[in-house]
Amino acid sequence: MALAAAVPASAQAVGPEPINDVTRYKVYFYKFGPGGKDMARQMIWDHILPAMRKAGVPEPLVLHPEDGEWDMISLYPLPGGYTDLHFNSSPTDARWQSIATSGEKGQQFAKIVSQLQPLIVRETSLIAHCHNCEK
Repeated sequence: MALAAAVPASAQAVGPEPINDVTRYKVYFYKFGPGGKDMARQMIWDHILPAMRKAGVPEPLVLHPEDGEWDMISLYPLPGGYTDLHFNSSPTDARWQSIATSGEKGQQFAKIVSQLQPLIVRETSLIAHCHNCEK
């Protein structure tokens, strides 16, 4: 079946076709130890979102599951699509991270990150997309 899907139905040559209605996301799943969920929430609201707004970059969608194994799921838009994955820190990430880590707030951010890391029991990530999902 998979081979049939790869072959065009007509005999005409088919060229590459861009997918224009897709937004890609880096999706992170987190399981925290005691106190980690509240600390992560504080870091997002007090540091990450304000830095992203100031940098003018797309904000993540942060989900708080009511059941299942994960405590938090964050969907970060990839405005550059797959190109954003070619960086340790994409140009978009670098803009908000430089704001989050500068000045007095940056010292607070660094302290929270260092305290939060040991409270992450398990994490994983994946790349996902949706069609026609722009806000």
